Amino acid sequence: MQPEIRQEFEGLSTAHRNGEVHPLVLRHPKSGLPALYLNIGLTAGVPGYSPDHSRALIDAVDRHYSRDGATYRHRWLQGDVVVADNLHVAHKATPITPATRRLADIQYGSRLAPGRRSASNTRFCVRG
Repeated sequence: MQPEIRQEFEGLSTAHRNGEVHPLVLRHPKSGLPALYLNIGLTAGVPGYSPDHSRALIDAVDRHYSRDGATYRHRWLQGDVVVADNLHVAHKATPITPATRRLADIQYGSRLAPGRRSASNTRFCVRG
């Protein structure tokens, strides 16, 4: 992401449609690396920004996440296991069918981010 956009993100918060407000940039509890905490579909805006400016910021993040070379779509085979660090992986949910089992959300000693209801940062999904 361009440095000027990264710099703009520092110190910003986002507001969800349900009224929750949380920092846009979090520090990973293990690595200390910055991570964006933004749900593109549920974010209502950026406090202090106009609706148009909020939308432009959200759209810029969506374009960055969706650009060629930045996406991975798993094609499930029986027995596959996918493990992801939710703080460093932007993801979109795909429908869970009766053929898909979600085994567990595992907490590995992280602290809750402001506004988070779950301490889980690692997700395990198994198909088959």
